[in-house]
Amino acid sequence: MISRRIEYLLWTLATDNTQLAAYAGCSESNFSRLKSGSRRPAKDSVTIKKFVTAICAAAKDKGMTDKLKTLVVAPDCTDEELPDAVAEWIFDPRGINLPSTPWKATSKQFGEKLA
Repeated sequence: MISRRIEYLLWTLATDNTQLAAYAGCSESNFSRLKSGSRRPAKDSVTIKKFVTAICAAAKDKGMTDKLKTLVVAPDCTDEELPDAVAEWIFDPRGINLPSTPWKATSKQFGEKLA
C-alpha cells in the first residue's frame, strides 16, 4: 500500500525519483526502493523525512501545493506542517482509495516523462 501511494504521489506531481533525489540531496535509488516496495522504512525514518520534504518542494516549485494538500486531506495545514501530513497519508492504514489507473497520463505528463 505504501508503494502504491508513493507511486501515486509521483504521478500526481508529474515528477520522478531523479527529481526528488535532487531536492533531497540523496541517491535516487533510495526513492526507487520506496516506490517499488522493496524498502519499507518507518514513518519517522530519515528516508521518509527526506522523501516527504522533497515531495513538498516539488509541489511548491510546480505550483501544486494546494493539490498536494487536497490529496493528503490536509487543506488547512501550513507549508511547515505539510511534510508531516504527507507522511501520515502515506502510512494511513485505512486504505484510502486511489484511482485504479493513475497511469492514464495527460499528453503533457506523457511528454514530460519522455523528455
